[in-house]
Amino acid sequence: MDSKPPNFKAGETNSANIWPKFRQSFEVFLATADLQNADEKRNCYLLLHCMGQEDLDIFNTLESKSNEVDKIDVLIVKFNDYFMPKINVTYERHNFFMRNQKTGENFENDVTKLKSLFNSCDFGKLKKSLIRDRLICGIEHSKLREKLLTEPNLTLKLSDGEGVRVQRLDKSEWTPGKVIRRLEKPRTYLVGLDNGGVLERNRKYLIKDCVNREVPELKSKRKTLENNRPKRDVRQPHKLSDYVT
Repeated sequence: MDSKPPNFKAGETNSANIWPKFRQSFEVFLATADLQNADEKRNCYLLLHCMGQEDLDIFNTLESKSNEVDKIDVLIVKFNDYFMPKINVTYERHNFFMRNQKTGENFENDVTKLKSLFNSCDFGKLKKSLIRDRLICGIEHSKLREKLLTEPNLTLKLSDGEGVRVQRLDKSEWTPGKVIRRLEKPRTYLVGLDNGGVLERNRKYLIKDCVNREVPELKSKRKTLENNRPKRDVRQPHKLSDYVT
């Protein structure tokens, strides 16, 4: 399988964000190229080659013992220390707890953002419970949040995508489903009266003899016209994304 090594160029302000992604891409490259068990010295040189000339200068400033020069794990740790200075845990936790679902954002994306913020917070083994709690507290729709807060033993299984399904919000708080077809039959008809008036009736009142029974003042059937109002729309049902997952 052909694979291409990733490239990395450290920036002055965003290297702390770029480096972890590059490191992960490099590890994926080693795995796909079947180089995980290759000579460590070769992998060290490959890493430096992917990083370019500017970052090679950074490497030359790193202090290493003679027996650490050709160890890929040690080299990565040293670059970690250089590109990712000590994290301000309080600040990272502040960002996590202030994270709320944005208008129109789906739950999958909300969970992904929370998981990303969680990784910098040093919360230990509280990942599932804290992401669940922050997800509920930051939900955009208040009625859905109220329903979730009444659920005992609420769990959120992040690993396999399973979760808690709750009832939908009030219709007034939901965006209408996508229109998939429009019925050709009109909603109602306009029935002319002998006295010049017009009655609006739906289809069931236009069945034979039904008009006279439902509309006593109608002495004779006159021309029946379709109402010009929009015809009835058939909308696509809401999917699982309308629920907490």
